[in-house]
Amino acid sequence: MVYAAIDPSYSRTGLCILHNDTFMFVPISPEGKNQSYSDEITRARIIAAEVYGRLSFCKIYDLACGKQQDKAAVIKLLIEEPMISSFKASSLGVLSGVLITSIINTELVNEIYTVNPNTIRQLNSAVSNKEKITKKQLSLKVANEILEYLQSLGFKVVLEKSEKRKRKLSHDEAEAFLLLLLLLNYEQYFSKEIWTKIVSIHKGYNKNVKINKLKIEMQEVA
Repeated sequence: MVYAAIDPSYSRTGLCILHNDTFMFVPISPEGKNQSYSDEITRARIIAAEVYGRLSFCKIYDLACGKQQDKAAVIKLLIEEPMISSFKASSLGVLSGVLITSIINTELVNEIYTVNPNTIRQLNSAVSNKEKITKKQLSLKVANEILEYLQSLGFKVVLEKSEKRKRKLSHDEAEAFLLLLLLLNYEQYFSKEIWTKIVSIHKGYNKNVKINKLKIEMQEVA
């Protein structure tokens, strides 16, 4: 089973994948800027192609060792829905549409789930912020604390990088990870003991977050 979550953004899309006992984090940053509708489509397709490449690898190969699996893995994906009304709503709607359409058309992912665009903000509102750090820093802080706990249990963390130097987790990847935890809880992936510990680190997971299963009905054109 492969679980994945996407925090879509043109500046840097965060992709987090859990395969067996390995969390892989992939930052996807297409070159250029959105100066036209054509740019939005082109850059969205680049992001979608990168997501497809990562997930298709996990479909066939073990993420940790790279060996081919006996059978294709089942992939379940959660993605944050685009905002309805904001300055960036139109472009993020394009990005989300291209991502979802690409995933559906390839039939790569077995199940797709979505959450509303304010989910991370709602979760993090329950976390004490005595240091008065930014929203992005808060996501990083709690994500790193939970990852540290999971690593103590034997989970592995891989930060995909294009450069040789060591890098840190980005806030986009951190938020993709926080979204992934929602899917893992929905799937009852963790034991009650482990989830209780995660909730003690991030009290936002006490909240009842609605997870929507995406259902696409294809209609034939007369």
